Amino acid sequence: MNHFNELQVIEAKVHRTLQAYQMLTKAKRVIVACSGGADSMMLLHFLMQMHVPVVAAHVHHGLRGKEADRDEKMVQEFCTKHKIQFKTLHIDVEKRAKQLGIGFEECGRQVRYAFFRDLADSQGDKIATAHTLSDVCETVLLHISRGTGLRGLCGIPPVRDNIIRPLLGITRQEVEEYCACCRLSYVIDSTNFEKKYHRNHLRLDVIPLLKQLNPSFEEAVLRMTQQCREDSNYLDEQTQQYLLHAKTDKGYRTSVFVQMPKAIRSRAILLTIKQTSMITPTYKQVEQIDKAILSYRGAVTLTGGVQFRVEGDYLFIQTIKMDKVEWEVTANAPMVVLNDGRIIQFRHQIVNNYENHKNFQKILFHNSVDYGTITDNATFRNRRKGDMFRPAGRGITKSLKKLFNEAKIPPSKRDDIVILANGEQILWIEGFGVSEYGCVTSHTTKLVSISIKEAELNMPSKT
Repeated sequence: MNHFNELQVIEAKVHRTLQAYQMLTKAKRVIVACSGGADSMMLLHFLMQMHVPVVAAHVHHGLRGKEADRDEKMVQEFCTKHKIQFKTLHIDVEKRAKQLGIGFEECGRQVRYAFFRDLADSQGDKIATAHTLSDVCETVLLHISRGTGLRGLCGIPPVRDNIIRPLLGITRQEVEEYCACCRLSYVIDSTNFEKKYHRNHLRLDVIPLLKQLNPSFEEAVLRMTQQCREDSNYLDEQTQQYLLHAKTDKGYRTSVFVQMPKAIRSRAILLTIKQTSMITPTYKQVEQIDKAILSYRGAVTLTGGVQFRVEGDYLFIQTIKMDKVEWEVTANAPMVVLNDGRIIQFRHQIVNNYENHKNFQKILFHNSVDYGTITDNATFRNRRKGDMFRPAGRGITKSLKKLFNEAKIPPSKRDDIVILANGEQILWIEGFGVSEYGCVTSHTTKLVSISIKEAELNMPSKT
């Protein structure tokens, strides 16, 4: 098969995926997640060739030094050449992951999707990610290795809300063939070869062995995920019907849950919890809840104070009101010690040349605040009811509740996040950066960089 025929076959597969799931129906604009790798460069080029209005969205995670700078530069140069709008986000993922108590990979994923959602702020905008069939295979194997149900065998959904994945029908090898045929440049992330990441270990060692058993392994996984998705969708529909019958003004009827087949009841438990909170219970917790339902009594408390409670023929999902401690300290010193022992430090810096300030791009999304916006009444505090945040350079305003939900910050950690504010006006939030009101501008003459040091093990609390 010559290069032209190869290209036609690959393009036809992508077109079939787009049409099968009506991915571009009513799409006014597509935000393309573009790392600079072969898959994302192919996706950006493919949609551009279709004359779809696109925006290239790139995230610099601050993890790979000059290599990450190279990736950003390559994507930006491609966009400049083809007159594509380019948006980038600089963020220290390592630091934020430590603040949130989660892994780098999960933190990076949360940051990326929050950035893409912010860009897709008008109705009709879609977010396109470059996941391929090879990614689906890796994801399914990861789920199996951790223990999974039917949902885990469904792999990566082609469409979820306004997120589309046009390349799910082709392999990583076909992506590289497309790039070769179209003479597309792309970068290679050196961390893709580090086997300390489970996904890399699967890609480099496990999947090649499975392809020796079945050369069409990836296509077989594609068929399996499609069948599992159809089965899962049917079970979801049945679950909805049962829940409509079980729903009352007070909650749900336990007797209807008892009558459900086990496969349906487990889904109903997950769905009722999801309707109340973003908490996903563990397998063991679902089993405990199931036991309480069959016994017509009992309660299981999940993370964040979410409780599934059964009282006779009624069951409820509620959030237990937890004691909230509001704290506030004046931000009038170079160093502030919080009650939990953490130390906040201000570092002052004179801005001599705003236009040429080499750190400006990082300042926009990092921890530097225009000193002129910090008044004598400014305080460090935790969140308050009704707090709103307007991130610098985004042109949007969000409630802290929505901001923390999108970042998937556990409810138990939300009251510990440090906020710099002048009254109700938020200037900066730990882990999220500076607001429109506190950001550095061409009028800034002095800025302060904010850092937070964790408490020493033996440090006494400030009283």
